[in-house]
Amino acid sequence: MSVHAGSVDIVYDRYIAAEKLKHGTKFERVAAVVFQILNEGVEVRHDVRLRGDGKDTTHQIDVSVRGQEPRRHLVIECKDKDTAAVGLGTVRDFNGAVIQLDADAFLLASSRFTKAARTYANDERIQIGTMRPFTDEDWEGRIRKVVLTISAFVREDPPRVELQVTEGTDVSQVSAGLIHVSESPEIESGRTLHSLVEDLIGAWPMREGEYEASQSCDPPLTVGGTPVHRVVVRYRVTAVTTTVEVESDAVPELLIRTLDGTLDRVITSSDLKRFTFDESGKVIARATGGSDS
Repeated sequence: MSVHAGSVDIVYDRYIAAEKLKHGTKFERVAAVVFQILNEGVEVRHDVRLRGDGKDTTHQIDVSVRGQEPRRHLVIECKDKDTAAVGLGTVRDFNGAVIQLDADAFLLASSRFTKAARTYANDERIQIGTMRPFTDEDWEGRIRKVVLTISAFVREDPPRVELQVTEGTDVSQVSAGLIHVSESPEIESGRTLHSLVEDLIGAWPMREGEYEASQSCDPPLTVGGTPVHRVVVRYRVTAVTTTVEVESDAVPELLIRTLDGTLDRVITSSDLKRFTFDESGKVIARATGGSDS
């Protein structure tokens, strides 16, 4: 897979600022934002000059990450080298500054590292990793969307209600009041036929089928002026299955990972939109919703 380092510049233009900067600067500033995303609650600055305690030499550092004690100061060197590998000399030169600053170190590149560079970084405990645009191949082994299958049992509503009266009784008044159970009249003080039906059904079974529940009324209930001796309720329970796909609206833009596998993180459009820079180069939360482009 070949990804040009300059593609990170496009991410910078899209989410941070569309401006003309010298080669490598946009990569550094995107890295600063990414390390802010990875380390909430710390101070991240781009392009700082630092001097170690008791030292006279000043070192230019691409990205500085400072947190509260006991967290150590982290300094980051960025190398936007297109397809060229980062060599031993680069790592060795960076380590000289790291030793004087007595800080933790991370060397972030847009491409690969030579074997000598990897070995030296490991010896000196310098974390090395890459940052590049996210590609379709990077989805392998990652959750792209969640598919939920929801199964439920649904009870027929309203149920079918039969009111049994004495043979020969005029049921016209009963029928007129029972077009819909939920609209049924009061049958006792403070009680409706609807509440009686729900009490009869109770905790209905969680399986498909036709069900029946009944209750004898002694003394009879009066519905529409007619005595009802028995209430029969019939209803169907049906199984319903629904599939719901849950997928984030955030667009994966970058992949940052260390060679030792301790960091492997997708950076999304939503992440990048949250931050910008102040005039001193400090990463700050964006006051508005971020770039809409």
